[in-house]
Amino acid sequence: MNPLRTMAWQRSLACCLTLALVLAGCANPQQHRAPRNAASIILAGVVVDGVRLAGEREAGLVRVWRDGRSVEGQTGLTLLRGDFIETGPRADAVIRFANGSTLYMRPDSRGRIGSLSEAVGEFFARIKGVFSIESSFVRAAANGTAFLVRAQADGETHVTVFEGNVYVDSTRGAWQRISVGAGQAIVAQARASPVTVADDNDIRRTQEWADRLDRLLSQPSSSGSSVGGAIAVGVAIAAAAVLLSGRDKDDKPRGDRTDSSRSPTTPALAAPSARGIGSTDAVRAPTITCNRPIRLSWGAAHGSRDYLVTLQTRNSMRSAWATTLTEATDNQYLAVAAQEGRAYRWFVQARDAGRTGPASDTLYFGCGSTPR
Repeated sequence: MNPLRTMAWQRSLACCLTLALVLAGCANPQQHRAPRNAASIILAGVVVDGVRLAGEREAGLVRVWRDGRSVEGQTGLTLLRGDFIETGPRADAVIRFANGSTLYMRPDSRGRIGSLSEAVGEFFARIKGVFSIESSFVRAAANGTAFLVRAQADGETHVTVFEGNVYVDSTRGAWQRISVGAGQAIVAQARASPVTVADDNDIRRTQEWADRLDRLLSQPSSSGSSVGGAIAVGVAIAAAAVLLSGRDKDDKPRGDRTDSSRSPTTPALAAPSARGIGSTDAVRAPTITCNRPIRLSWGAAHGSRDYLVTLQTRNSMRSAWATTLTEATDNQYLAVAAQEGRAYRWFVQARDAGRTGPASDTLYFGCGSTPR
């Protein structure tokens, strides 16, 4: 074999392996960002439909308004005091503060970063140090505790305390500060109701929600780096193998061959076409009778294994949407129960092994009074 040709192939292999090491170091760029300021407030994660982390470039889920302009709210974004953040109908958001406090936001929630003011929607706070959530009428302040706040657009605010004490008062001085302890709840607006015993089911559902988000966010980034690095090394070694396999024992290039065993690229899942019940126009949503289960239906999405249906409801135009059902089905329809006097919206996503596709159009409908 020609020694010069052998050396050339050795150099090619060395270049490929060097490239692999470089790619492995870049596989998880978030790990190599410059350290953030110690006082940073970070959008630690965005969860889609309650079941998966948002993709690196997945847009339209969380919006941040800063100095009069819109910023895409993506994982890792540094939030500034005064930023106004709002979650879309499919997005939960987790915000981490420099003192170790964590704020969880449900879909269709919004507020201004400081602690959190101008709040509308549903929020759960696990607090280290001093923190407050403030709606237009009510402020809930705490030091080292955990509490839930549901703030409606009209200022009515529900506060449920999980640990420690939370002090609830009027932002307008309409009533004196009230101490709410663990396992207690209060509803307040222009006036405050008496403190009551918290709903155990409400506490359980909230804890499960926050814990689920934590589990999704805790998927180790180091594994992303090692997996990405392994993939990069594998790609480079494969490239080297291809180079080396392009010559025979006499160092003569072989002809091109087609590998019939190579698997085709898996096509992306399409969004199913939602058909009924409902309208894509929330203002013109139909009103139906809901005294029996109603049937939601959609068109097939090629390659799907099953479908994930999400149903959300609210009891007034001013309240936030709340998810009441997330259910998988093999069919292209699902019968669901709905309550009279409520507004509903729903969407569906196709799934296959390990993947959830984009959502269909969101359809809106209302449940009117049952005719007598």
